[in-house]
Amino acid sequence: MMEIEKSDAWQRHQLATVERMQRDLARFGLYVDQALRLGLSPQQTEQVVREVQASPDGRIQPGTRDLLDRQVQTVHNISWVKARDEVDRLEHGARTLPSQITAHGVVQVPAVNVAPQVEVNVQTGNGDDGYDTAMKKESALGGSGGVIGGSGT
Repeated sequence: MMEIEKSDAWQRHQLATVERMQRDLARFGLYVDQALRLGLSPQQTEQVVREVQASPDGRIQPGTRDLLDRQVQTVHNISWVKARDEVDRLEHGARTLPSQITAHGVVQVPAVNVAPQVEVNVQTGNGDDGYDTAMKKESALGGSGGVIGGSGT
């Protein structure tokens, strides 16, 4: 069997691709960490990225920026200027993210075994509980139709 050796250029290209993916993943991690520290929800974190990437000048929409400035100021009990700086850094972090990332590979999913265990406990009384007593009285009254307005001969 003949083994084909890959060229140095191809190997460098593969190495560069892996390094680029690692940098991209690191950027995502840093951005998400920054958003979490500021107290942003996952929806807000995604919204910032979408707005920055959709904007020609890479900026968050003014309404979103005002909301984030107030939220960061309130959550962290800091000045408006400091909150604004934090949101600026978040905006800059969103600008450094690639527009898309593609990962290829295989992930093994562990087998999950579910074995439910059902335990039923039934407690029985001695037969003289309230229900049994009421049923005995009801059946005893069943034959008294002639006395209470029934037809009796």
